[in-house]
Amino acid sequence: MQRTFTPLLCLVFALSATPVIAKEPSCYCRDGQGQPVALGELRCLTVGGRSFTALCDMSLNTMTWREQYEGCVSS
Repeated sequence: MQRTFTPLLCLVFALSATPVIAKEPSCYCRDGQGQPVALGELRCLTVGGRSFTALCDMSLNTMTWREQYEGCVSS
């Protein structure tokens, strides 16, 4: 009787354990005014007197701006 309860008891404990799900940190870039910009959004940046449209992206676990095209769209 002891043998049949041991595997069953182990199975019950294994199934009752709640899995730990790691919450992904929210990642964002910062614009020139220090405001957060979500991953994948475009912004007009001016660096060294040159303006360009950049995409907030991730590279090797680091948030970065990637130039998409020269100049900025204005309305």
